[in-house]
Amino acid sequence: MSVPRSLHTATTLPNGLVLVVGGQGSTGGAMSSAEIYDESNNSWSPAQPMNAARMDHTATLLSNGLVLVTGGVAADNFTVHSSAEIYDHQTNSWSPAGFMSVPRAYHAATSVPDGRVLITGGLNRQGVLASTELYNFPGTWSPAGLMSVPRLKHTATALGNGRVLVAGGHAFASAHSSAEYYDQIVGWQPAGVLNTGRTDHAAVLLQNGRVLVIGGAIAPFYGQGHLGSAEIFSSTANRWVSAPGMAFARIWPTLTKLPNGQVLAAGGYASPNTHNSAEIFSPYPPPLPP
Repeated sequence: MSVPRSLHTATTLPNGLVLVVGGQGSTGGAMSSAEIYDESNNSWSPAQPMNAARMDHTATLLSNGLVLVTGGVAADNFTVHSSAEIYDHQTNSWSPAGFMSVPRAYHAATSVPDGRVLITGGLNRQGVLASTELYNFPGTWSPAGLMSVPRLKHTATALGNGRVLVAGGHAFASAHSSAEYYDQIVGWQPAGVLNTGRTDHAAVLLQNGRVLVIGGAIAPFYGQGHLGSAEIFSSTANRWVSAPGMAFARIWPTLTKLPNGQVLAAGGYASPNTHNSAEIFSPYPPPLPP
């Protein structure tokens, strides 16, 4: 890339290019710069920078092909953004997308079937948030109720039935074992209890409609309590069951569903080392009955 980055986002665009946005630079501050990766020629090219410098933000592909970026920590490392902006890859331009009800960083953003984006939890200078809200293009925001507990560094996974599953995270104490889902009709409902409370983990929707959760930590103190365990949520049974654990404990891994239905877990950290290892999970035969 043109500059070193961490705490950034990467979003695959409809044309197959990948938009990389913001993050923390080598000097420790948030950046506004953006760039595009083209797999066809293995090259990077600059993109128009955002209107604001951000790290620990979210970036979500909308159903119209635009990318919504929300919140994050500002360049001074003390301010949290409530602003949002939209990237249009066809014009290589950014435009304002209104303001969330509160500033948020370390939150989650997930597309829902009607094209809106659900924003959940996070952190600002007032504390950890239980509030949620919905973004509707081109720039309107509406409340989406309160989660059962405040959460940051949780996962939010869109289910095939139109719901969004929120799992784990923390509020500066032990990691949450609770999970809940958002239903556009009835609001927030409980979604069982994780076998292990976890934060800084990863989650992915499997081809069989269940959700795999891996790794993370049992508390928001990154020198200990790292997890190699995994578990699976069934929305039909509304419960969690253990899955085979990874070979290595990991926080902050990536978890990607492959075309063949298997799942790739890559990288992450487990004190005192950052991983370069990767592992494959095969969900077949499924650990829960159909």
